[in-house]
Amino acid sequence: MHGGKSRPRFVHRSIRSRAAQKSKSRAIGMLCTIYFTLLLVIYMVFILALVVPMTISGPSAGYPHSDPVETQITTDGPANPLPTSKQAIIQKIDKDLGCSSIDSRIHIIFSTGCNLFQHWQAEVLLHSAMKAGQCGRITRIVSGCEQREDEGKKTDKRWITHQGGKTDQLVSDSDLRKSVNPKLEVHVTPMFPQAKEFPWWNKPLSISHFSTHGNLKDDEIIIILDPDEFFIHALTQNGSPYSHVIASGGVESQFKGKMSIDQAQPGKPVAQYYGLGAAWLNMFDLKKTCGEASPCLSISHNEASEKYSVGPPYILHVEDYKKVAVSWETIMKPVYEQDRGDMQADMYAYIMSAAHHKLPHTRLNHFMVSDVGIDVGEAWSWIDYIQKMSCVNPRESFPSRMYPPFSRLDTSPKLPPLVHAAQHFKAHHPKTKELWNFHKGHIPGQILDCDQPLVVPPPDDLFTLQTQKREKRSAFMVCWMTYLINESVIDYKKRFCRKPLPPWAKRKAASSVDDSPTYNSDKCIRIVETKANVPECDKDKPDCYPLAKRVC
Repeated sequence: MHGGKSRPRFVHRSIRSRAAQKSKSRAIGMLCTIYFTLLLVIYMVFILALVVPMTISGPSAGYPHSDPVETQITTDGPANPLPTSKQAIIQKIDKDLGCSSIDSRIHIIFSTGCNLFQHWQAEVLLHSAMKAGQCGRITRIVSGCEQREDEGKKTDKRWITHQGGKTDQLVSDSDLRKSVNPKLEVHVTPMFPQAKEFPWWNKPLSISHFSTHGNLKDDEIIIILDPDEFFIHALTQNGSPYSHVIASGGVESQFKGKMSIDQAQPGKPVAQYYGLGAAWLNMFDLKKTCGEASPCLSISHNEASEKYSVGPPYILHVEDYKKVAVSWETIMKPVYEQDRGDMQADMYAYIMSAAHHKLPHTRLNHFMVSDVGIDVGEAWSWIDYIQKMSCVNPRESFPSRMYPPFSRLDTSPKLPPLVHAAQHFKAHHPKTKELWNFHKGHIPGQILDCDQPLVVPPPDDLFTLQTQKREKRSAFMVCWMTYLINESVIDYKKRFCRKPLPPWAKRKAASSVDDSPTYNSDKCIRIVETKANVPECDKDKPDCYPLAKRVC
C-alpha cells in the first residue's frame, strides 16, 4: 500500500517538475528573444548612423512655395536686427527641409556691383541655392548704386569685367529686393571710389563693411562666395567622411581617413584650393603690407602653399570672419599699390589677412569646378568619372547618390556643390563640329527683362559624345551653366512678370511650351565666341547684343 500510495505522489511531483522546466525554458526563450531583439535594434541603429544624411537638403527639393517678400535693405550705420518676418520665413523653410542645427547656422554672403551684369548672376546664384535646398541664411552685399561704373571720374586705366553698354545700367532698389529665393537679404554699402578703376576693390571693402554694419549672429558659419558660383547641390557643415571630400598634397597626407575635415570651427577655417601657391611671399613687401610685427611675416613656403593657397568658398566661424574682413580691407591697399591691375589682388589680400590672424585654412579641392585645364585642385576627378549626361536637363541625369543626402557607406564619386563661371568654356559637338560656348560676359545683361528670350541650349548629347577630357569638361560646364541660367530666368519671369508683353516683342509662333502673354520663354539667344560672330544690329534695340545673337 505504501508503495502504491507513493506512486501518485511521484507522478504528481514529476508533472510539476516538467511544468517548472517548461516555464523556465519559456522564460529563457523570452529572454533570448529580447536579447537578440535588442542586438538587432542596436545593429539597425548602428547602420542608420552610418547612412545618416550628410545634409537633408537635395538638389530638386528646393524651398517650399513662398510669395515674394520685400527684403529690407541696410546701409551705412549700425546693424538693424533681422526683421521678425524674415527670421520666421528662414526658420520655417529650414524646418521643412529638415536642416540640422549646424546647417541652419550657415550664412552665405556674396558681394556684387549694382549693375545688370552682376544682377542676373546674383539671381542665378540665389535661384540655384533655393533649388538645391540650401540651409541657413543668404545675403547679397551690393556696392556702387550711386553711379554707373562707366560714368563720373575718368581714370587712366579701367579694368573691364564685361562687355559694357546695357550691362552697366544700374539696378533699381526695388529690383535689388526681387528674387524667387524667399531667404534673400540685401545689404547696400556706400560707393567705393577705388572700384571705378579696379572693380575687385568691391569685395574686400564691401565684405568688411558688412562685418561691422550687417546683421550677424554670434554662432554663425560664414560662407563667402563669388557671385558667379552657382549651386549644383547644397553646401553643408554637417561634416563629411574623407571619402566625400578631395584633398591633395600635404593636406591629403595630414587628413586622410579623418572625419569632418570640411567643417569650419573657431580658429579653423576651410576653403577651396586655388593655385596661388606661395608666390605672395616674394611678390610683396610683407612688412609694408601686413605690418612690422605681423605673424604674416613668419609664414613658411610650405605653410603658404598648404594652408593659405585658397579662394571662395571661404568658410569661417563668424568671429574669425570679423577679424579677417577688417584686415582684408586694410591690406588690400598696399597689395594693390604693389600689384596694380592684378585680378587676383583681392585674393592675395585675403590670404595675408588670414595669415596675419594666424588662421590657417583646411585647403580642399572638391567644392567646385572651374578651370578645365587642371587635374589637381578642383573636383574634376569626379566629373571625369561620369559617362553620360543630358545637356537639356543635367540635374535629372544623375542617381540620387551623387546628390545630398549622401550615404556614408557610398564611396563612389559625387558632384561638386558649385560650378564657377570664371572661364570661357568651349566644346565642339563631335558629330556636327558646331561650337557651343559659355562666358558670363556674353550673356545679355537684360536677360531678366520680361520681353527677353532665354539662351539656346546645346544639343542634349553634347557631353555624352565627347571623347577628349578637356572637351568633356568644357561640355559639362556649358551644359550646366546654360541650364541653370534658363531655369532661374524662367522662374523669375513667372514670379515677377505681370504686364502683357508689348506688341513689338518677338515670339516664336505657337512654339513655346510656356506661351505666356506676360513674359518671353523662347530659347532664342545664341551665345557666340567673339564680336566677329555678331551680326550688325541697332544697339538701341533690346534684341541687339554685344556677344550674342538672336536666332528666332
